[in-house]
Amino acid sequence: YPEGKGPFPLVLIVHGNHMAEEYSEAGYDYLGRLLASRGYIVASVDQNFLNFSLVDLVRSEIGLSNEHRARGWLLLEHLRLWREWNGQAGNPFSGMVDLERIALIGHSLGGEAVAVAAALNRLEVLPDDARIGLSHGFGIRSVVALAPAEGGYLPGGNPASLENVNYLTLQGSHDL
Repeated sequence: YPEGKGPFPLVLIVHGNHMAEEYSEAGYDYLGRLLASRGYIVASVDQNFLNFSLVDLVRSEIGLSNEHRARGWLLLEHLRLWREWNGQAGNPFSGMVDLERIALIGHSLGGEAVAVAAALNRLEVLPDDARIGLSHGFGIRSVVALAPAEGGYLPGGNPASLENVNYLTLQGSHDL
């Protein structure tokens, strides 16, 4: 996080799918440090428990099913914590976070997760199960998807659509 009083914009970064036993969050340290030096608070969100595992391979299964919406929802719940910390007297981040200036960055399945999070953010209920309330309403202004996966979460058979948010996607030519 940057030096100074703030409030500062918040950036959440999320990794893609890989073996759950391998951690990749530290791989975004360079980006976090760069963004912090430019005035952003940055957090890398661990979603390893949603990734496939060696145990899955032994059982001839490939990870969880229908976890794609959970990846986006988890980012929104992480933002809920930031809202709590920001308003909590005595918390190191009290008053430091500008919750109206949020960016989400994700790679691969994380790239899909950030788009899903931004789409779910503006909804009152989950589109494929209206019994689950959402009502997050965070100031997500930007989404950056690095070689994003797509098609993992299709509520009503349609991809999540984004409105009124800056969206940048970078796709590599040799991304596997």
